[in-house]
Amino acid sequence: MRQEEEDNRRKVAEEAENKSKEGEEADKRRAKEAHDMAKAELIKQQERDLLDTRSQPIRQYLMDNLVPFLTQGLIELCKKVPADPVENLSDFLLKKADEIDQKKIKDREAVLRARMEAKRLKQARQ
Repeated sequence: MRQEEEDNRRKVAEEAENKSKEGEEADKRRAKEAHDMAKAELIKQQERDLLDTRSQPIRQYLMDNLVPFLTQGLIELCKKVPADPVENLSDFLLKKADEIDQKKIKDREAVLRARMEAKRLKQARQ
């Protein structure tokens, strides 16, 4: 009888110890999961910041060179309400691109003329 009682006590003590160990392990697991989640969130934030930093020049380029013309084209679409708005917008943007190209060509020609004039004046002085 005593042996059985002692065995029962040992079993109860072992079970309590096992439950305690399982509880500690579960706490450790939860702490590790929380730590891993915090680390993953930090990595995500760093990646977002890096992407934002790297995409800034592209955004600036688009804001300077595309958005004004696209906005102007969309305003024209709203005024006209054409049957094929995509085609109409593409035509508008192509016209704008041609205008910009012509302006750049004129600007380059003006710079070349100014250089040639400066060169001619320099030669005339000599």
